Amino acid sequence: MFFDLTTTLLIMAFIITAIIAFLAFTGKKNLFSSLLKGKAARSLQFSQAAAGGFPPPLIERPIIEFDDKTTISIEREAAVEPTFEMIDDEESVLLKAAEVVVEKVQDVISNVASNPPDPEEVTSKIRSIVHPYMIFHGTEYFDAINSFIAISVERDCNIKLTKDDLLALWN
Repeated sequence: MFFDLTTTLLIMAFIITAIIAFLAFTGKKNLFSSLLKGKAARSLQFSQAAAGGFPPPLIERPIIEFDDKTTISIEREAAVEPTFEMIDDEESVLLKAAEVVVEKVQDVISNVASNPPDPEEVTSKIRSIVHPYMIFHGTEYFDAINSFIAISVERDCNIKLTKDDLLALWN
């Protein structure tokens, strides 16, 4: 599409006007005024030159004259530096622990020594893995791990575990 010079200039003028109007209405008065004034915007000026360089002294002399009876005490609060630690919430701790349990169970199922797999050997090895993880009782991970164990043992070892067998693994 081809625009002539007049149309292009009108579009540019509209865009510039829209930007200036936006800056004026959004409260950017300092920026708006500096756009209109150019480089003659505000500048920092000191009432007197600094004796030792920058920054100039704020107070040349104390405001209050102290006599011999005046005492000055400074109360300092204990400086407590914030400590930042990565604290895992309960959900992420449970998730990481569940991943560990699933990996260990899968490793045991994949490396069963007997062929065909002995059901007592498989359940005792899985029991030794899941028993320390009693933290899963009452969570959604408990059912998920039990489902994983049941499906994996049936698929890979051809052993069907009942719901009671799965619950017995945890005790």
